[in-house]
Amino acid sequence: MTARFYLICSLIGVSFLACRHQTKTSSAKLDSTTNTNSNPIDSLQNMVYLMISPNEILDEIFSKKPKLNSQLLNPRNNAQKYLDVKHQALNLGVYIADFAYLNLCENKSYSLDYFKIIRDLAQKNSIYGCFDESVFNRIQNNLANNDSLISISQEMYYNMTDILENANRQNINALITSGALVESLYLSIMNIDKPLEYKDIKQKIFEQKPLFDNFYSFISTYKKDKDVTSVSTQLDELKNILDKSGITTQKTKTTKTSKTHLDVKGGQDIIVNEAAFKEFKESVIKIRQTFITIN
Repeated sequence: MTARFYLICSLIGVSFLACRHQTKTSSAKLDSTTNTNSNPIDSLQNMVYLMISPNEILDEIFSKKPKLNSQLLNPRNNAQKYLDVKHQALNLGVYIADFAYLNLCENKSYSLDYFKIIRDLAQKNSIYGCFDESVFNRIQNNLANNDSLISISQEMYYNMTDILENANRQNINALITSGALVESLYLSIMNIDKPLEYKDIKQKIFEQKPLFDNFYSFISTYKKDKDVTSVSTQLDELKNILDKSGITTQKTKTTKTSKTHLDVKGGQDIIVNEAAFKEFKESVIKIRQTFITIN
């Protein structure tokens, strides 16, 4: 995946995702006997709504490599507790985001362990091929090459979304991407440990509003699925926070300061106040906790 995603860009949905959809291929396989409750949507809608990978979300938020905090990861022993389809799919997304975070932090200690969890949850979701032994071997052989690990991680994610799309299992895709997005936001919010980083990262997190709006439109398409509906209801809270705060628009004013220079002022600014960020943070933590916890 060579295209870069810039969250401030107003053309997030069509331009980036159309490019990705046209250029990537998948060799993964899906169990064709798996039942699905989702309805197919046309190729243009799929092209608009496909999500970017957790690697790109985290890379966009962090201007430099974050310091690993392993306490933020969903514990490995939680994976065996997820017995229903909803939690298996949600936490497949969560663990994929954790794997991306480990790669971004250039930590090799847990990478293979988290990949094994991802592979196991993928099989429980009847997704085969994109997390097989050959991918495990590639990861094992590239533990010293962080760029390759990131590339492999993104490739796995897009292969998975491809096969779910092609099999009309976008309801499962909606759950997986929900887990991946919430976990990416959680890792970003909880990884701010220096006052000087706080303002910059906080700003970049709220600049993810176009991404969240695009994602929300995607999952809303599959609200006939009861599991997607329950997750979407939880995510309403995050959407409402983003919708009511953070963005101001000023009238654009252009001034000619010299024969060759124009000074343009105004346009759209994203302003994050402390109250909005605190509310958003608390909501992300709460939603993420319901995703990873079995009562």
